[in-house]
Amino acid sequence: MSAADQISFLDERLISSHALSGDRVEDQVDTASSVRSTEVTDQESATAASSTFSSRPSTPPSEAGFRRWRPGYHVIASRGWLNDPCAPGYDPQTGIYSLGFQWNPYDYKWGNMSWGSTVSTDFANWHVSESPAMEPTKTMDQCGVFTGCMLQKDHITDDTSEAVKGDFTTNIAFYTSAQKLPITFKQPYTRGSEQLHMATSTDNGRSWTRAESNTILSEPPTELGDSVRGWRDPFVAPWKALDRALGRNHSQPGLYGIISGSIHGKTPTVFLYELDRKDVRCWKSLGPINDIPVNFSPSPWSGDFGVNWEVANFVDLVDPDGVAYSILIVGVEGVQTRPGDPLRSELVREHKQMWMCGSLEQHGKGVRMQYNFGGTLDHGCYYASNGFNDPVTGNFVTFGWIFEEDLSPTRVAQQGWSGCLSIPRVISMKSLNYVTAALKTNIGDISSIDSLEDNGIHTLKVLGVTPDPRLALLRNLELHVDITDQVTWFEESMKRHFEFQASFGVTDSSIVGVDIAHDEDFATFTSILFDPAEETVTIDRSRSTTDTEINTSPEEAKHTLFSFADGTSETLDLRVFYDVSVLEVFVNDRTAIATRIYPQSRKCFGARWIRSNSTGPSSDNDGHHPQQQLTSEYDARNEQPQGSMIQGTFWSLRESVRFN
Repeated sequence: MSAADQISFLDERLISSHALSGDRVEDQVDTASSVRSTEVTDQESATAASSTFSSRPSTPPSEAGFRRWRPGYHVIASRGWLNDPCAPGYDPQTGIYSLGFQWNPYDYKWGNMSWGSTVSTDFANWHVSESPAMEPTKTMDQCGVFTGCMLQKDHITDDTSEAVKGDFTTNIAFYTSAQKLPITFKQPYTRGSEQLHMATSTDNGRSWTRAESNTILSEPPTELGDSVRGWRDPFVAPWKALDRALGRNHSQPGLYGIISGSIHGKTPTVFLYELDRKDVRCWKSLGPINDIPVNFSPSPWSGDFGVNWEVANFVDLVDPDGVAYSILIVGVEGVQTRPGDPLRSELVREHKQMWMCGSLEQHGKGVRMQYNFGGTLDHGCYYASNGFNDPVTGNFVTFGWIFEEDLSPTRVAQQGWSGCLSIPRVISMKSLNYVTAALKTNIGDISSIDSLEDNGIHTLKVLGVTPDPRLALLRNLELHVDITDQVTWFEESMKRHFEFQASFGVTDSSIVGVDIAHDEDFATFTSILFDPAEETVTIDRSRSTTDTEINTSPEEAKHTLFSFADGTSETLDLRVFYDVSVLEVFVNDRTAIATRIYPQSRKCFGARWIRSNSTGPSSDNDGHHPQQQLTSEYDARNEQPQGSMIQGTFWSLRESVRFN
């Protein structure tokens, strides 16, 4: 879970009104989700501290306000506030995927942190419970059930019978139990404020029962003294690279856990543990695994690794050549802000979703991960990525929290809910062979890739981020477009939920992209643009609405295209998912940007294709974006795209989230 500048929204009346006898939360059904604590301003803290949550679920001012911008195929809670995904996993005995999330069922603001739950048999259609799967009680998790993970059943053997009592219909979750708030890396850490707890479920995470001996660890390693600034969000899995670093026999693989946090003034890190396979309640500390500097930022291509980490996952990704790469995926707090950012909330400015690839080496009794290369997993409003190795597909699949920070408090109150989860994403390691150059930047200066060079020819390793292929199950109407179509108008079934894929030929000087109309005359629209001169993808939201209560700052990501030894070059390949107010953009299967758009119409009416001369730098000294000038008048562009788009396909997508 992420606990940044939290306020104790829980009062004794709220806890006692929802507490059930004993430590069990019974008859609760909901999607288990992970809690990521948001940054709270002093004014918001004062407001929150004086407010009391109702003992019944919150209701929006109107049904129209509630439904206005609700997505239809993104996992979302039935009401209230949602943040981190929690305990994603698959049960091979039932064939059911389960996914949790941090949830406040009683208000649209952060507080009363519980787990919600949702299940699926195909990873595309989800059934979300309207009841919490696990809530804080008067005696357990008093300040919240924070983020956690599920111990996958393919990681459980007969040796773990002490934990599951020999019943392999049982799922096990580890989570952070909040004992005292606020918890933030900006203040001295109170030992015991975060504890590692365990719970079990026999209904695929629809309800969780706290273990009898619930406290697995009560505090961070004692040898670190008062230097810890965060210690939360467990993740558990085997790790072959770590086995090798520790000299383990392949016939006796280890089971490892990490807990995210930081050491004050020294490094953001994860704390490494080895679990006893005979009893997974026993965790042995192997110490911190990272020692990169605070606010480590190798280059603009990688980004800032911040001050404190949350919701870290580890995975070994095998590239097409059979080489394994050890990856850490981390939510980052304490990112140094940039000029032009003040329009965004503190959560957006100071948090990023990052990843790093490193080599594991034995270090005393523990292990260190030496940084090799890394970057930003998502450049937009996406955080707290939490994933698992899917035994059905063999892929590492993640979900993230997509937040509501660009709506004013007034607009959030009018809709009565906040936040949803991203579409599922597959994380992989890809190879690009026989590469000769990038568009502008020297290949050796792109710190988010690994490059092996031989006589000017490069073999590149890049982290792949792609939508899960099973989302194709949502497709209905299909619409093909080509370069002769200046504007593509949508059928009614496509206006609120769609996917599109398109490929563009790119020259050194022409901005290419697409405008997505929010009315029938393009008076309001959102632009997705690629500037090859600046090697930047921008989602320009400046004309997406006329509502001044909505922040429309642009989302930007560094991105380049590569040329090959045979004289060919990459096309710009876009894949875009739109869901009423959620927009997720994937570029060449390696750059991802999630954002929110809130058109008054709640629809997209059509798309038009862009090709125009580059306007130079991505922003001027006043923070104005030339892309906004570019998109201000369509007449300023070429009326014919002149071959900029090679091909494109739109699909209408059906709603796939149900509540029960």
